[in-house]
Amino acid sequence: MNANKSLPALVTACLLIGASSAPAAIEVSWDVSSTSVVNASKPGNPPTPAPHGLWTNNFINGSGYQNYFDIQAGTKLVQNLTAGTATLIGTAVNLDGLSATIDLVLSGFADTISPSDYKAGGGPYDGATQDFYSTVTGTITIGNPFGPVDILSVAGTTYFQLGPGANDKDLQFGASTWVIPEDPADSTKKLNHWDLNLALTRTRIPPSSFEPVPEPAGLLVWSLLTTAGAAFARPRAKR
Repeated sequence: MNANKSLPALVTACLLIGASSAPAAIEVSWDVSSTSVVNASKPGNPPTPAPHGLWTNNFINGSGYQNYFDIQAGTKLVQNLTAGTATLIGTAVNLDGLSATIDLVLSGFADTISPSDYKAGGGPYDGATQDFYSTVTGTITIGNPFGPVDILSVAGTTYFQLGPGANDKDLQFGASTWVIPEDPADSTKKLNHWDLNLALTRTRIPPSSFEPVPEPAGLLVWSLLTTAGAAFARPRAKR
């Protein structure tokens, strides 16, 4: 075999194999719960205060306690640090037992934003310890008789914000966002903004080194390139 002629083809094959092997995603996973803040109470003796996790403004029977939903166990926020995206998936329940299924995608990651766009009801803005996403889309499905509500965007110039005090309610580590829902009765209209105010507990931590473990295809590329280098370095017979 002529090593000089075969080397370019072998290198090209190696590059194609390497290109087909995407780097492993680096993820951080969070358990999600409601903040410590309670709001409008359900009448009773004594009245029952409503936890503040998801707030649907005046969507259900005006602006009363029915619009406050408590985030349930199993709700997860997962950040994909490689792609700069995240997902928020889980459930919440109000004091009447009405459930809400949350299925949101976050994108447009930013390390810092203008402090004027930060919601500071919890702790102060700190770009060194907080993360931000400019886009929130997906659905929040409210139980019968309401159904799915499409989430179109964040409200105004706000962001989905995450970090110490970022839940906009207290100093806990958490997250918050104001979102704009589409009117399920008329897709040309928008509802008043809804809120998510969340406490977060980290459940999966990325490796200390952000270098992913080589995948099988990556190992194959390394093996082929090593073989090619050996062939190229082998002395040629004199003619």
